[in-house]
Amino acid sequence: MALRIRSKFVAILLVAAGIPLALALIANMVVGQRRLLAAQRVLFLESAQHLATSIDLALVAEIEKVREWAMLSRLHQLVPAPGPAPGPGEVARRDAAWPGLDMTSPLLRGVVENRVADELRRFQAFNPIHVELLVTDARGGIVAATGKTTDYWQADEPWWTSAVAQAENEVTVDGIQYDDSANVQAFEICLAVRDPSRPGEPPLGVLKSVLRAGALLEPFRRLRHQGTPRVFLMDAAGAVAFEFAGREEGSAIHPGVEAAATIGTSPEGHGVVKFRDGKSYVFGSGLVTVRRLEHSGLVVRGARRLHVVVARDRALVLAPIRAQMGMLLGAGVLVLTGCLWAGWYIASRKIIDPIERLRAGAERISAAIAGQQEPGGETALPEGRGPPSFADIDRIQTGDEIEDLARSFGTMARRVAGYQEQLERDIAAKTEEIRRDLMFARDFQRSLLPCKYPVVTDSLSGSLHFHHIYQPANAVSGDFFDIRRISDASAAVFIADVMGHGARSALATAILATLMQEFRDEAADPARFLQRLNRQFHEVVRTSEDLLFVTAFHAVFDTHEGRIRWASAGHHAPIIGNRSTRDAGPLYENLPACPALGLLPEAVYTNHVAALPQDSVILLFTDGVLEAPDIHGGEFGRARLTASLRKRLHLHARGIVEGVVADMRLFTARDQTPDDVCVLAVEMQSHTNPVQSFTGIA
Repeated sequence: MALRIRSKFVAILLVAAGIPLALALIANMVVGQRRLLAAQRVLFLESAQHLATSIDLALVAEIEKVREWAMLSRLHQLVPAPGPAPGPGEVARRDAAWPGLDMTSPLLRGVVENRVADELRRFQAFNPIHVELLVTDARGGIVAATGKTTDYWQADEPWWTSAVAQAENEVTVDGIQYDDSANVQAFEICLAVRDPSRPGEPPLGVLKSVLRAGALLEPFRRLRHQGTPRVFLMDAAGAVAFEFAGREEGSAIHPGVEAAATIGTSPEGHGVVKFRDGKSYVFGSGLVTVRRLEHSGLVVRGARRLHVVVARDRALVLAPIRAQMGMLLGAGVLVLTGCLWAGWYIASRKIIDPIERLRAGAERISAAIAGQQEPGGETALPEGRGPPSFADIDRIQTGDEIEDLARSFGTMARRVAGYQEQLERDIAAKTEEIRRDLMFARDFQRSLLPCKYPVVTDSLSGSLHFHHIYQPANAVSGDFFDIRRISDASAAVFIADVMGHGARSALATAILATLMQEFRDEAADPARFLQRLNRQFHEVVRTSEDLLFVTAFHAVFDTHEGRIRWASAGHHAPIIGNRSTRDAGPLYENLPACPALGLLPEAVYTNHVAALPQDSVILLFTDGVLEAPDIHGGEFGRARLTASLRKRLHLHARGIVEGVVADMRLFTARDQTPDDVCVLAVEMQSHTNPVQSFTGIA
């Protein structure tokens, strides 16, 4: 009998411990490997795509930087017109002599020591990642460079022929490849130099920038440590152009053409592939594609197909599973051995006594449970009652560790509640302080705006009337305007829009208001007024770490001469409405370069003159009106603004402004827009043909 009980006990232990152990080993081998491989592939894919996107954005930023510099520096005006075309013999002679030239040679000095070369070096000084820049004329001869190039004549180079053939909205990028002149692995950015005022004409030359690939990619290199996956940049032929992480001393990786084809055509972007060394690697890949530059509209051509690959030896990926399986197997053997020994011992010598101890222990546990329920009663909260108070916690009296824990918890809860109450009081006080500061800033900014409109009337020619709506996106605004009386028949009107909105932009408007007060005697000359304002504003903000600029429009309305004299600093063209013809349109179109205030300290602005018919209306506004979005993301736009003005030409300035803003709010389906809004109407009214009184929004 005893042998039978002992045998059954041991058999139960074997089944109870052996079956879970076998299932764990099988699950670890089959399910564990599959999930681990899938998780690693997805992880590698996300890492590769993130790195590819980062490289893409970094390259796009450098392309934009080169293009914007070419536009801001007006490179098309600096490139000299090509002289007489040299014959084939002259081209060959210059190319043959070029490698031996030094700085004493007039030909080489003429290339590296001129105004264009100075501008190139100035750009290079701020952007040292661009190791070489050069500019050719329309025939392919070098006119400027930051240093000596490998040859003189560039018309036979593939990058030059590709750049000359570019459309006006294209840029050519090539790389990664070795550049002989710069002696580095590099990306090459080639941009045709064109006159933006003459679309459709052939390029005036070509700008080439050699971008050091190592300097561009080095910031993305991760720290190396044991077990790091291999992270590298691979071309379509399977050659590794740059390795970011995972390379050990003397262990270069060679994917090979077949592996590159598999990686490049994988629809999921991840999987398992065999490299040229015969090992299977788990990989994830991301394609580096320089997309269309969204802000400028440029299309990138010629970029080679590059993949960021994150890969690791499949055996190393599965190593944790195998190690875990060994540990489980060893632990299982130990558990089985222990269980068998314990079962044998219990079955042989400790059957009755353990059972008695188990019964006594069960009774003690039952008594303890009953004793805990007596002080507290039922454990569930009655329906409709909230959480227990601190008094409920204090009533827990079990006489064991639970009571100690309850006391400690009660003390901690009281402290946390006290801290929470104090924190809420502090936050409320700080919030109120911030609110008061914002209200003060709002009142201060509004005090900078005109508190009343000047009286501008001439007994012979007519009078000027004004009305505006000023609506900040927040408590304070980045929009600003000013109306200043110059004489009985003329007034100066100024409107500005600071980049962004909020406290930073509002501070800029305060600076503008102060500077305008300083230059108020020059308000009659719009161009000179903007030049003085720009120079002083740039002097104030040039030390700021962030870019800050202001678009502005300044005009002098003269009722006696029936004209408007104006100058613009990158601001939207006002809309002029003629009550006689019932028509409206922009005051000007295709204005030459007129940079915003604060960008270029020596910017030059030009005065323009336009007729100011009797009974006409000029509508000035900031970009918050044009860019007001509807629920689908569409913008209000100039066409809707012009139509809104046109149908209200029979109203006074107030009716026009309120009607335009009402149309904008109807379009956006909300009262508040995401950007600051400022609309200002200037009405030229004759004495002989007064406009009907304002009766409401049309």
